[in-house]
Amino acid sequence: MSKRVLLVDDDKALVETLIETLESHGFKCEFASDVKQGLEAYNTIKPDVIVTDDVMEDISAGFRFVKQIRTIEKQGKNNRTSILMLSALKNMTGLDFKERVGTEYLPVDELLEKPVNPEKVVSTINNLLK
Repeated sequence: MSKRVLLVDDDKALVETLIETLESHGFKCEFASDVKQGLEAYNTIKPDVIVTDDVMEDISAGFRFVKQIRTIEKQGKNNRTSILMLSALKNMTGLDFKERVGTEYLPVDELLEKPVNPEKVVSTINNLLK
């Protein structure tokens, strides 16, 4: 059975590239362009992995999204889902969020800096699914 990946990002060109690459590696992909759509898709499709941007409709959208996902999981409404965050904030601000991965502040499993190599996204997802 194909693993389901939910992509939550407002960069349509990146999403199209990631979908093409992921599907060529056997993943089934769904797409949402903002937090509201992402939460609806998460609750509907129950993905194995979420790949999300950090900045979408505003600078903190992705951070709110992953915190909402973890809250839903803690309430027992869904099983734990691996989350990969894609971030351009280091390039924009000089701040490095890698040290906060897995903390309450940034409850994701992995963080990749943009621009990302689609094959690196595939290998990271495969590692998260092990």
